[in-house]
Amino acid sequence: MKKSLIIFSCLVFMFLLGNITTYAQFGNIKKAVKKEVKKANPLTEEEKKADDQTTQQETNEEVKEQPEIKPEGKIIYVSNSGSNRNPGTKEAPIKNLDKAIQVANEYDKIYVQEGTYSGTFDVGYFEITKPLELYGGYNSDFTQRDPMNTPSVIQTIKDKATSSKQSIIMISETHDVVIDGFVIDMGKHNNYDNKAPEGVETGYLTLTNTGGTPKRSAIKIVGNNVKIQNNTFANISYGGVFIMQRMNMEGKILIDNNVFVNVAQAGIECNPLRGPGEIRDIEISNNTFAFMYGTTFLNDNLGCAVWLKGKANYNVHHNIFSYASDAALRYLDYSESTLKLDYNLFMNNRKNDIHTSIYNKRVFITVEEFEDVDFVSSLQGNKRMTKKLPLNEAYTSEFITMAAEVSMEYDPSTDWNQVRSILGLPQQASGTATISFFANRYPWQESVKLFGAVSEFGAQKP
Repeated sequence: MKKSLIIFSCLVFMFLLGNITTYAQFGNIKKAVKKEVKKANPLTEEEKKADDQTTQQETNEEVKEQPEIKPEGKIIYVSNSGSNRNPGTKEAPIKNLDKAIQVANEYDKIYVQEGTYSGTFDVGYFEITKPLELYGGYNSDFTQRDPMNTPSVIQTIKDKATSSKQSIIMISETHDVVIDGFVIDMGKHNNYDNKAPEGVETGYLTLTNTGGTPKRSAIKIVGNNVKIQNNTFANISYGGVFIMQRMNMEGKILIDNNVFVNVAQAGIECNPLRGPGEIRDIEISNNTFAFMYGTTFLNDNLGCAVWLKGKANYNVHHNIFSYASDAALRYLDYSESTLKLDYNLFMNNRKNDIHTSIYNKRVFITVEEFEDVDFVSSLQGNKRMTKKLPLNEAYTSEFITMAAEVSMEYDPSTDWNQVRSILGLPQQASGTATISFFANRYPWQESVKLFGAVSEFGAQKP
């Protein structure tokens, strides 16, 4: 026994003297100590069996505790002046972003130079099916990055964009994806009425059910461990970021430090997918929202900044919610208090600040009434904003006075309705819609001004 203690003491002294600090090294020393002790004190067969089980358990715990080391990929450079036949080096960049995504390996990084990118042949669709990091905003020689002053613009073009795709960027069944520092704009893809109010670029957005704009989201996520940060979303016809989180994938989804301007349906829609796995985290932080619209001209359905559905650990903090046609936050189908709602600013939302349900009745409550709700686990620091945002004044004025009216007339004597009556089909009415303003195009260049508009709240300059 004395011999064992001497050996152990010597080994500990050597460990301290050599300044061996990592967990793996410490584990090796533990094993060496045990080996020397076993030599000095032979074990019985039963003791050997128990000792082997303990050793295996310790090994499993060591493996479990080791942080996952992700492979370090290469950098692929993208420039409008490049060629899709280039290798993607800084000296010979690839021309199209979708081509760079296609040839990239897992965990590669893609650096995108300033300019406008619509995909090969302007199809306007980018699909990510592997771990990748995309960074926009690099200058002409890739020596500096400033997404505000040298923006990389992902823009869909009318009559060229792939209308069958319901998103511009599709993150499909993967993880460890970063999209950082882009402007995503549909202003040249959407269809607008030709009567523009004074000081506004276009007339109102024409919708799909009236022969107009296809419904497309900017980014759709199916997976987990994704970061969407430092981006600008402008003139999006059907949702800024649509989240379908996979519970069987580790990690969380982070939507941080983005600007959303002129988005129909919802700025961010969270719809975690049910299935095996744990409830995961979704963090929505430091974003600025302005001018959210519904799915119809009447703005009677949706038009919120953030729509939370399904089970997730939601953490919504330090955002600016302004000018939503619905309430800023829509949170109806909650069953547990898994929402943290802290330090957000609210301003000029048409249907108050939160759209929720109390005793199966939908209610629209203000920030001042938050203390009376019981569906949040943390609720502090939320308040109404009084500071003026740097928004286009003509556009803001039209939004505030926005109205839409629909008049319907029913005439059973029309040939169409008489034929439908003979066939036993429902009768139809004809109508007209009077629309003063609805999702008219907003200049994305002015959207960028919202970065850093309010210190400590909303999106800050990247």
